[in-house]
Amino acid sequence: MTELLSQVDLAGLDAAYAADQARGLPSLCCDGPVSQHLAHGDRRLRHLRFDPAPASRSLWNFLLSEGERLEQAQQGGQRLVATIKDLGPIPVLASALEGVLPFALDGAWWIPCLMEQSDGLLQQADALGVDASFCPVRAMLGVYLPPPPGQAAVCHYPPPALVTCSAGAVCDDVSAIVQRLQGLGLPVAWWEMPCRRAPEADEPGLSLAGGLRAPASQVALVATELRRLAAVIATAATGPLDEPRLAAAIRAANAIRRRIRDLRQMVFAA
Repeated sequence: MTELLSQVDLAGLDAAYAADQARGLPSLCCDGPVSQHLAHGDRRLRHLRFDPAPASRSLWNFLLSEGERLEQAQQGGQRLVATIKDLGPIPVLASALEGVLPFALDGAWWIPCLMEQSDGLLQQADALGVDASFCPVRAMLGVYLPPPPGQAAVCHYPPPALVTCSAGAVCDDVSAIVQRLQGLGLPVAWWEMPCRRAPEADEPGLSLAGGLRAPASQVALVATELRRLAAVIATAATGPLDEPRLAAAIRAANAIRRRIRDLRQMVFAA
């Protein structure tokens, strides 16, 4: 049996960072002591156990610094596009446009977990009529609202130039939450995602990249929606969308997906 690596608490993780610095090891992306994020309210870190490896520390810092990195990108002239409820085509499409940086605003669901509900985001969602009967993604409603009385303001995410969200064969909870978000003043571009099905016996069908088949009419609908959404997102860009840029973005996304697949296999099979 493979021996598990020893785990450390937050103090041990910081000690490992100090030891790496003393040995002169080169810094990785987003390096530094993970305890720095306690100042942002990430109190849950005190109760977790960590892999002390530099790559693990770097990953934690990368995840926990997302708001700061987005703010720096925005200050540098990037237009932020929040691609809600989509880990597929829209972030790739947005990243193909010059001057546009996509991010997942619905990732706000884990802020109350990490801050042990000291952030007030769920309470703000409650006040807007989106209570605990909804998906925890409701936490993103409070990201752009003033904090409750007596609570310090925290910038979780800078305001995006545009929000995109799919409707149709997707989670109704998130659609309702984004409608409420739109009512708060954020610009939302909706697009229709049909319920994928196999073609009927007498219906023209097309083969998809994953080996499945779908009605040609559905493929045409999705293509039309993506073209329409690309035109909307392009209004936030500093350059046009062309085939070479889109192809390059798809290749880059597929390379990342292959790497994640390989990492999952390594970790789950260890």
